[in-house]
Amino acid sequence: MAWKDFVTAFDTRWPPIPTATQMSEEYQAELLAHKMAEDDVGTTKTVGRQKVWAHMKWAEEVWELAMLAEIEKGSTLIWQVKKQLPKAIWKQLDDEYADWAAFTKVVKEVNTTRLKQEREDIEERKRNEEVRDQKLLQRMEAVKQAVMADLTVQLQRLAIGQVLPTANPTMWLTICTANGRS
Repeated sequence: MAWKDFVTAFDTRWPPIPTATQMSEEYQAELLAHKMAEDDVGTTKTVGRQKVWAHMKWAEEVWELAMLAEIEKGSTLIWQVKKQLPKAIWKQLDDEYADWAAFTKVVKEVNTTRLKQEREDIEERKRNEEVRDQKLLQRMEAVKQAVMADLTVQLQRLAIGQVLPTANPTMWLTICTANGRS
């Protein structure tokens, strides 16, 4: 029996299940959803056993999606994808690109020194925001404690004014009689 006959017999007995394939529009939607996080700016990712810059990995993934969507030879969706990039990257890019190969090439060639500096700036901003948030929480806690103390005093005064006279009815009757009340 020849190999071809074996394959035919096998496929007849167990017919191959067609694989699910995405349409171009689905790949385009995936391409638009594929974002690079601000936290990834100036960082490295591990691909296999090799460390690569996060923006280079992102560019490779975008290029693959553009090919799968069959739009790599034109500029379809480039401006929408570029607009979603972190500011530190898109500031270094041109306004227009003829095709996805040119776009992803330029993204890969982004100045890594600038990205590292931007990474430090992002971390500094985060630290400043954390300090500001902590101070705000402390102020809110102080205001909450002051309000609670004020409410407690007001409730105590209210309770004293209502509870003391009725706490001892005989004394209340004596006070009222002495003041001419009955």
